[in-house]
Amino acid sequence: MSSAYGILGFGQALGEAYKVEDEISKYTTNIDKIKSWGYKYFYVAPPEVSQSDLAFQASKEALENSGMNAEDIDYIALAISEVPEHTLWDPACELQHKLGANKAEVQVFNQACTSGLMAFDAIAGKFAIHPEYKNVLIVTANRFCDDHKNRATYNAYLHSDGAVAAVLKRDHHHCKWITTETASDGMYAPILRNEWRVAVTSFVENNHTDHPASSLSEVHEQLMDFYKLVHIRNKLVVKYACQKAGIELSDLKKVIYLHDNENEMNDFAIEFNMPVDQTNANLASQFSHMGASDQLIGLKYYIETGELQNGDYVALIGIGSGMHWVCTLLQV
Repeated sequence: MSSAYGILGFGQALGEAYKVEDEISKYTTNIDKIKSWGYKYFYVAPPEVSQSDLAFQASKEALENSGMNAEDIDYIALAISEVPEHTLWDPACELQHKLGANKAEVQVFNQACTSGLMAFDAIAGKFAIHPEYKNVLIVTANRFCDDHKNRATYNAYLHSDGAVAAVLKRDHHHCKWITTETASDGMYAPILRNEWRVAVTSFVENNHTDHPASSLSEVHEQLMDFYKLVHIRNKLVVKYACQKAGIELSDLKKVIYLHDNENEMNDFAIEFNMPVDQTNANLASQFSHMGASDQLIGLKYYIETGELQNGDYVALIGIGSGMHWVCTLLQV
């Protein structure tokens, strides 16, 4: 059975927009450092709005924009970058119920910022082995948990809240999925691990760790090796995806990466030997980092503004804790 599919329509739900220069002092005193990252705006959902709420809002809009009813959906892929609001609880089933998509099979993807990109591959598999599946809903959602982490100091990104959804249709010719390539390396699994925190209620803090602290020089050496590896594997997964499609890197109209800081976006463009405006650096500065939603925000934006036209190839690229490097290749 064919696994071919394309994107019928998009939906989006964002937190409230804040200017970095006006609001960042509420999160850190190191304002110059945050400004040096180049982010102009970030989005924060009200305390009462959860990750699942954002996913639901984006999904409703995607269905409306696609002329589709929830009952028409056969499979829902919910991709999240943070942990769910509760333990022993399935946010994809919650989304299915709230939408009224009662016949849909559902699944959660939780590989951090690569979750949505990995879901594209799984969706192709669902279409291939389920001939009765005609319509799929993919949803990427990110809701930063301010009670447990600081969105301005947690790492080298400024974190935002938002969700994007897309309705995918079997054999649809617009924005066709071509392939997804993934490279995984468990050597770096502990890098972003939280020892005891969850999204809603903290467990009792446990100071025990199975990973004794390394010396500063060892940590620095490991981080430098990792930094080099990020760029190498980003390019590698894109290269493999292009080879599968029978195209060259130079055939890509746009390369959409996660919303990294300004310096990293420039380095990313250099690694790919392309001008920075061929990446999504302009959107990264306007939205800040929305976890698994970054790439779909860019795809939606560039299609709606006409920067991506019919026939253009676009690569969606991400890196996520695990570690995973993923490229999903689409043809508009």
